[in-house]
Amino acid sequence: MSPLEQAESTIIKPNDCVMGFGIPTSKHTFFSSRHEGDKGFASGVWLKYRHDFVNPLQNILPALIALKVTIVFDLTLERFGKIFLNERYKVIILFSHWANDSVEFFDGFAKTSYIVENIPKETDKIIDLCVCQSGPLKDKLKQNRPNCLVRSVQKKEATPYLWLKFYSTLFRHLNQENISYTQALKDTAVTFMETTGK
Repeated sequence: MSPLEQAESTIIKPNDCVMGFGIPTSKHTFFSSRHEGDKGFASGVWLKYRHDFVNPLQNILPALIALKVTIVFDLTLERFGKIFLNERYKVIILFSHWANDSVEFFDGFAKTSYIVENIPKETDKIIDLCVCQSGPLKDKLKQNRPNCLVRSVQKKEATPYLWLKFYSTLFRHLNQENISYTQALKDTAVTFMETTGK
């Protein structure tokens, strides 16, 4: 059975999912990342970053925790790779920032080749890249980790706030229905197009 066929037939619940944040999720990590010199997602003004991302994240966290989604803050590249060793997780969502053929992790930017190397070769997880412009990483994963099903965001203009709302809706849908992750993604996308016009 191909990764796509497997993904289409496997029922996923929120507690099968882990969502890791490579970008700062607090005031402390915001300023820490700026001091390290990387031009990461937190390169702007704290008040705007808090308004656009940190506050919305804090608002939806209780619902995600109640649904038993595993949340990983301060996600390093090494920890990202180790998540794949946990049999409990069937879906791994990477929520981060893309720049110069690299993805931002808590310990700095990582090139696509290093990210792939940190993922076990025989893993068969669903990898959901909530990382704008992540096409090169998606292609490399599909080529070098063929047992995985890789999904990536389509709307580059969407804000972190909208993506947080999207995933909050997605997890509620998975909780209410006995469906696959790919079907839940499709259903949620339709719901969002109807409610937001995007």
